[in-house]
Amino acid sequence: MLALPLLLVSCDSKPSVKSIEKELEGKYRFFGDVEDVRILSMVKVKEDTYFVQVTYGIKFKRSIGELEKDISEKLKDANLYKSLSLFVNIVALNELVNRCGRIYIEKGRTCYLTDSFRLVRIKGSWVIQR
Repeated sequence: MLALPLLLVSCDSKPSVKSIEKELEGKYRFFGDVEDVRILSMVKVKEDTYFVQVTYGIKFKRSIGELEKDISEKLKDANLYKSLSLFVNIVALNELVNRCGRIYIEKGRTCYLTDSFRLVRIKGSWVIQR
């Protein structure tokens, strides 16, 4: 009888900073390290859905030239019908250049961004829906 209330409480957990950081690392790992993730606000939309506003930093590991060269080399060998990850990287690089500026990327600085997105729990993991 005691196990049932404990089970219900554990299933209704909120997204953690660690789960958000894991999702952001998936998107930005090609460019650098995600650091200093902070949740600014969180609103429960429905049972397994939250709307969150977060701030986070991306510490760039490589210069624009290195990133562009790596992407163009991978484009030569890629079968774009099977994997869209290169297109995702191209779009993400364009977004980072627009939001952070070339100088931040070139000098390996940390660019701090604020984003809002919906987090949905799928099979026990929190996933970002943009």
